[in-house]
Amino acid sequence: MFWKSVRRHVHTLRFRLTLWYGVVFTVMLMAAFVVAYRALVQRMETTLDEKLATVVRQFDTIYRNSGFKGLSRVFSNECARLGTARVFCRMVDASGFTLFSSDMSSWKAVPTPSPKEFWGLDPDTVIMDTLNLPTKPYPVRVALLQDVHGNIFEYGISLEQIVEASGNLRELFLLTTISMVVVAVTAGHMVATRAMMDLQRITDVVHEVMAGDFSRRVPELRAGEEVETLARAFNMTTERVETLIHDLKDVTSNVAHDLRSPLTRIRAAAEMALMNRSPDEDPRETLGLVLEECDRLIGMINTMLEIAEADSGVIDYRSGVVDLARVAAGAAELFQPVAEARNIELTVHVEAEHAPVLGDLSMLQRVVSNLLDNAIKFTPEKGHVRVRISRNRKTAVFEVEDTGPGIPPEDTARIFERFYRGDASRTTPGNGLGLSYVQSVVRAHGGEIRIDSTVGAGTTMRVHLPLHEEEDV
Repeated sequence: MFWKSVRRHVHTLRFRLTLWYGVVFTVMLMAAFVVAYRALVQRMETTLDEKLATVVRQFDTIYRNSGFKGLSRVFSNECARLGTARVFCRMVDASGFTLFSSDMSSWKAVPTPSPKEFWGLDPDTVIMDTLNLPTKPYPVRVALLQDVHGNIFEYGISLEQIVEASGNLRELFLLTTISMVVVAVTAGHMVATRAMMDLQRITDVVHEVMAGDFSRRVPELRAGEEVETLARAFNMTTERVETLIHDLKDVTSNVAHDLRSPLTRIRAAAEMALMNRSPDEDPRETLGLVLEECDRLIGMINTMLEIAEADSGVIDYRSGVVDLARVAAGAAELFQPVAEARNIELTVHVEAEHAPVLGDLSMLQRVVSNLLDNAIKFTPEKGHVRVRISRNRKTAVFEVEDTGPGIPPEDTARIFERFYRGDASRTTPGNGLGLSYVQSVVRAHGGEIRIDSTVGAGTTMRVHLPLHEEEDV
């Protein structure tokens, strides 16, 4: 159980973020410490070399001014200050003979300098060298200077202090690195935990939604733009799903209601035909009723399928160029007799001779026909229906205005829902799919439909479609 919990924790995003924080911080910290360590050590070595060069030059100056007596005094002072085991001083002539030196008992392994080392060098040049002696645990740094007579002054010092200081720096850096890594990992874990808490809130809401509570929403978070964007996207998705489920329930209820009437009539007609078995009875009336109701059902189902197909966005209907002005004028001409039969004045105002759009001709014809049919259907006798076709720089506009009873505000928000029928339209023939079809087709063509209605004054429907670039249709 313990190892199972560990493995589960290792595979969490919180662990990975913490590990990433720790690794990145450790690498950056170690790189910074390496650079600082090398800079400090190099600085100590440079300072030591400058000191050694200064001392051997002092040896030359003192010898020229005070001879062996002054040199003996300075050699003694150096050895007394640092110790004969850590430092040595020596003067060698051009033949390699030691003229004068400090106590060399601890430095027997030091080789005698040779004048050959100074060949080709400028006068007053100090040669620096590092010796690794078998009798010394630490390297030895040596400074050599040759005077004008060929004598060589030598000053050597153990690098014990620098080596120990370097070791102390390494230990200090290591301890500091470990401490800061622990702090970084802890801070990274806290940051990751804080970030995961907000994601966990989203996850909890997801589980509640999956359990069926589609009213749940992710609360407002203050966790950064990315997490907030995710939360907003999830809330929008959940809201959309909730709306779709609500619409599905409404559609199911409406479909059941609208299908029940024609199916009931078909069943009643068939039952009456079976009960009345008179050989003289003509069955054509019954068959006509059955065919009429079947056609109504087929038309309803086909319309629903076309709406679903348009809403899916899978098919691109904008494959051909259609002159919306010509379609509107043709539809108005077809509906003119219907309007006259109902004593309704139908007028057409063509403000744009051509209004080319990309679309499907038959679907756009049906959109125009549905809007005209609705306008005429709900306009009372002696009313007026106006059709207007216009265009602007980017949009073709088809507008139908009637003087009917208008649509109440509470119905305007739902007028494009499938199977929805307002109170004023319940007594008129129809199935509540016309405007839903219009909206789906218009959207599938990249346009929009707007409604402007005033109760008692009439309704105006405006279809806006993207204007095609070509002028000739």
